Amino acid sequence: ASIKRLRLLFLCSCMLSITSIAIAAVPQASLKMPRVAKSLLLSIEYAGERIVVVGERGHIIYSDDNAVSWTQADVPVSQMITGLSFVDDKEGWAVGHDGHVLHTTDGGITWILQRNGLGAQAELNVRKIKSSKVKVSQLTSQLAALPPGDAGLGDLEVALEDAQWELESSQEKSQNPPIANPLLDVWFMDAKRGWAVGAFGQFIYTKNGGISWYEATDSLDNEMGYHLNAVAGGSNGSVYIGGEAGFLIYSSDAGKSWMPAQTHSESTIFDLTASKDGQSVYSTGLRAQTYRSVDSGANWVALAPKVNFSLGGVSLSENGHVLLVGAGGSIAYSANQGDSFMYATLPSRSSLSGVLALKNGQYVISGEGGIYHFDPKTTAK
Repeated sequence: ASIKRLRLLFLCSCMLSITSIAIAAVPQASLKMPRVAKSLLLSIEYAGERIVVVGERGHIIYSDDNAVSWTQADVPVSQMITGLSFVDDKEGWAVGHDGHVLHTTDGGITWILQRNGLGAQAELNVRKIKSSKVKVSQLTSQLAALPPGDAGLGDLEVALEDAQWELESSQEKSQNPPIANPLLDVWFMDAKRGWAVGAFGQFIYTKNGGISWYEATDSLDNEMGYHLNAVAGGSNGSVYIGGEAGFLIYSSDAGKSWMPAQTHSESTIFDLTASKDGQSVYSTGLRAQTYRSVDSGANWVALAPKVNFSLGGVSLSENGHVLLVGAGGSIAYSANQGDSFMYATLPSRSSLSGVLALKNGQYVISGEGGIYHFDPKTTAK
């Protein structure tokens, strides 16, 4: 055998003998804060008649009086929480940094850690080591069996070097505390089926209400690993995922298959919202580029909110009114499904990220500096 082959075989045997694994730390609970409603708050949703908002430091607050007063929930993590979804007045899920998934069965008053993202990453690292060991072992055997000068020797040596590097990288990760990509949004179609997306193309889903979460990042056509910022859908089986560089895909069969949306835009999407039936959907994001589809994602048209800042949140009410919010306190309101807009700007110029239509025609908005209220009848121009 050549010197190169002997070196490769020796390195592989060394790598196969390394077995130490780092264990994920237990998260710390979020601290109760007296001015929590003034902290950085990101996403906002209804839980029946209750309003629930999530944000920095594991903060989750809720209101039972139409966003007038707020109570802080009991939350087992202190990492930033970025998205949430409720299927009724009791059951909901929230996601955030370190890949954590939280679950509530009392309308957001108390939460449990349903998926420890750091623990899940540690388990994924172990599985990666096992699969890499198998690959290295197989390639090592194949290489050892080849006679010197065989035509396939060079390709096999390259493949073994690549596999050995993957194994070494996986083992190095497992010897240090796990690092999990943040989850940025979550949406549940019903009490069983849900999807969560995040940084570097992270994509997980559940079919049993979050008891088990399945890693499916490689199932999406996202070879560049674009950040996935938003997920939304409707009762008709539509699911929409939007992210970096205009990445926008949709499913019409509850996530069994995915198709690219034809917006012809390379502008990052920060938020998505869909009607309850999933037929109408809006996306918005970088440089205020906003799109609408009224046929479950098959066709898209560009809207013109004419805002000078990026937009981070979009709300679609049952009567077809649309509210967009974003950086610099920007607010764009439409009473005709986005065909035309009126505008307003927060005096504080605080950046905004979440918006929810109230039943009285007003809106509650979350963002930098906490909770804001907006009345299009008296504020928009």
